[in-house]
Amino acid sequence: LKEGQIDLMSKPKKIDNAHEDAIWSVCWANQSHNQHIITGSLDETVKIWSFIRFLRLVLIFYYHFVYVSQLGHRSLEGTLNKTLEGYLGVVSVDFNSNSNLIAASSIDSRIRIWDINTKELMHNISALSSETWKITFSPDGSLLASGSRSGNINIWSVTSGRKEHTLEANGKFSMSVAYSPDGKFVACGALDGVVTVFDVATGTKLYSLENGSSMTVRSLTFSPDSSMLLTASDDTFVRIYDVNNMAKETPIAVSGHSSWVLSIACGKNNEYATGSSDKKVKLWDLRKHECNRTFSDHSSQVWGVAFNDDSTRLASVSEDKSLIIYDLLATDES
Repeated sequence: LKEGQIDLMSKPKKIDNAHEDAIWSVCWANQSHNQHIITGSLDETVKIWSFIRFLRLVLIFYYHFVYVSQLGHRSLEGTLNKTLEGYLGVVSVDFNSNSNLIAASSIDSRIRIWDINTKELMHNISALSSETWKITFSPDGSLLASGSRSGNINIWSVTSGRKEHTLEANGKFSMSVAYSPDGKFVACGALDGVVTVFDVATGTKLYSLENGSSMTVRSLTFSPDSSMLLTASDDTFVRIYDVNNMAKETPIAVSGHSSWVLSIACGKNNEYATGSSDKKVKLWDLRKHECNRTFSDHSSQVWGVAFNDDSTRLASVSEDKSLIIYDLLATDES
């Protein structure tokens, strides 16, 4: 295989040196005839990996330039399309399936939004007053939420690129942010271990709770039916909240990693995945709260995990610069 090609018949498929530095973020993007994996790295690049029958590199968004390639089954041809300069490492990436947009936030406090089909940079948003961190599109694709060093969630218009409003959390660095799939809630996890949930329609703060300890909440996600909120923390625990009873019920605490839990993603088959500083990726049963499988293919901490649209594949990225794709229907426990 040539660089950028991924043969999905090989399970799992590990791409060593997928980036030149640590990879901090990953997401799947699904279009009618293509699936993409988007990765963001401290090497100042975002890469979009695309496949139909097997994964083929179609487009690489470099923070220093955009490289467009046409890849057949046997050949690779490329041309330099655009030069972009002066940016720092990529913290977070996300995909908006409603309008085929990619968003990335970086250490230089900028959010960039591209059209994946036209390769056009739609917005280059400066968030210097609040220093953006993790980002996520709203389910309807009209808004983009970003965590910040100020602790607040900033809501941006995807159409105009302007900040619509700010949701005031607990004043600590918001390390993670997520919308519920039904669009009713947006939540953030903070440096001091506090989890805050807002009502999207009114902007009202519904809950602001300590996540079992004062240690950082690195990642959080909602279940597909929006009834549960899952958090990943530096205290090695995953906690699962009933969204409608967060103030009354103690969350379920699940342990299995031996170090910080850095990333979490929820699939459609009552499973969720976690990545940790212990170099492991784990697959869990959401109802039984048991670990189903453990993968030990990374050589350093795992910063990101993401399911594809039908939860049959899982992607993970790491400080070791690698991207790994697991076929969950065929991969045995390692």
